[in-house]
Amino acid sequence: MVKSYETMVVFDGTLPDEVLKKEQEKIEKFLKERTTFERTDLWGKMALAYEINRKKTGNYCLFLYKGDGDIATQFDHEFKLDTAILRHLTVVRNEKAPTKLIDPDRDLAKTSESQEEAANGQAN
Repeated sequence: MVKSYETMVVFDGTLPDEVLKKEQEKIEKFLKERTTFERTDLWGKMALAYEINRKKTGNYCLFLYKGDGDIATQFDHEFKLDTAILRHLTVVRNEKAPTKLIDPDRDLAKTSESQEEAANGQAN
């Protein structure tokens, strides 16, 4: 049965733009070969809630597509050992719910400043 899915991928935030683009294209190619690919939403570079493999930032990318029920397993099998990917998560999309997208112009510096202010406030 064909369902709508979204996969959030967090790439290593230290990757150069060229490598990040190649990784994104590799995932898009994989999905286009196996699913009805809809679009990719680039959320950009943001601070991680906690360090992953000693990384403090990640490039967030959301892939939207329709496919069979085993696509999440195939995706996991294909990209599990990819060192450029820190984390990924695939969920079934609720077609009736509105899709709220993050502002791609969100400033990482503002996020970092607000985290520092919160830490300083707790330390005082």
